[in-house]
Amino acid sequence: MEKNVINISSAFYVEGGKLLVVKDNSGKWSFPEVKLDADDKFDDALVKGFNDYFKVSVNIIEEVGSIEFTKENDVYIVMFLYIKGEGASISSASFQEIKFVSFSELSSLGLIDTDDLFVKKYADTIKKYVG
Repeated sequence: MEKNVINISSAFYVEGGKLLVVKDNSGKWSFPEVKLDADDKFDDALVKGFNDYFKVSVNIIEEVGSIEFTKENDVYIVMFLYIKGEGASISSASFQEIKFVSFSELSSLGLIDTDDLFVKKYADTIKKYVG
């Protein structure tokens, strides 16, 4: 059976040495992310999505890493992009909660599967950005 490929662009947004995470209506924590449509590019989709969610203009700085995760008939390809905003305050009505966390706080949040895999795989890289 052919797998359904789902491309996702995820925001790696750091402020004050802490990383932005959001809690959705299911109660799960994650990095802000955007599911790509067929013709979307990872970077363009994230810039647009971040602006839609938070009303903040951002620039892509670099790719932090990517993971591939299979669940049932879906293959998730998630690219984590380091972005910087233009000095605005982060707030959004799209999420149950928004906060900035240190690296040590990430493991206690109960991140969604793809983000948890990313944190485990790229722990040393993440620590270069956050405390």
